[in-house]
Amino acid sequence: MSPLERVLAVVRDRVTRDASLARSLARDLSVVATRGRTSFMNDYSPGVSAEDLVGILPDVCDALSTPRADVFAATMRGTTFVINARALDGEGRRRTFVCLDGDVPELAGGTRARATAEAWDRARLAMSLAVRAMGDERVVIDLDAVLEASGSALSPVTIAGILLDFPCVYAMEAESMTSAAAVLSSCALNVHSIECALGDGDVCSVYGWSIPSSLQIDDERVSEWFDSASQALRMLGFRASHKVSHNASGSVKIVF
Repeated sequence: MSPLERVLAVVRDRVTRDASLARSLARDLSVVATRGRTSFMNDYSPGVSAEDLVGILPDVCDALSTPRADVFAATMRGTTFVINARALDGEGRRRTFVCLDGDVPELAGGTRARATAEAWDRARLAMSLAVRAMGDERVVIDLDAVLEASGSALSPVTIAGILLDFPCVYAMEAESMTSAAAVLSSCALNVHSIECALGDGDVCSVYGWSIPSSLQIDDERVSEWFDSASQALRMLGFRASHKVSHNASGSVKIVF
């Protein structure tokens, strides 16, 4: 059996018998465990709890020859994230911050971008300390509590975007999420995603993010995002390609 097949067997035996969900979870667990991504967000299988994933992480890591201490599960606003601690500690990805404070999206200026990056560094340190405090005990980390204790004012949307390695991240504080969603809903968006397939299987879109069509992002940052995740997918046997689609202004209602 390949490493991915071993992970899939663990997921099927102990988490879900749904074939499609099992394949998606096995793929995402494997990509994160091999550091293709810092984390993935389990927003597609509500019947699988954070505790369910914590229970299989040691076997997932063993199947992929990854140190068990490298991968942990956490929750934020009721959503589960599986995170690679080593990738989190060494996090140095370049990203573009987009400000949604006004009537139209704008690239965050130097002061705002630096403040957001510094706030993220404090939040990241707090997460790393929580992981170290966990020791050998495998428990679910409460990111809401960790971030509150660290004094972070960053919104869950901003934290999630960074954790998911998006090269474009919407920078906002928690109290601004409703107004920010309204601004984003009113503008056209370019949506980037990775399409992948295993063997002759169906092609599916994964790991998507967006940027207002009126704004430009450095192509190198997009390439870094795609190359990291696609290399991990290819090592697991997937075919991967980069897709860009367009959402017209007002065609999608964004809710944070």
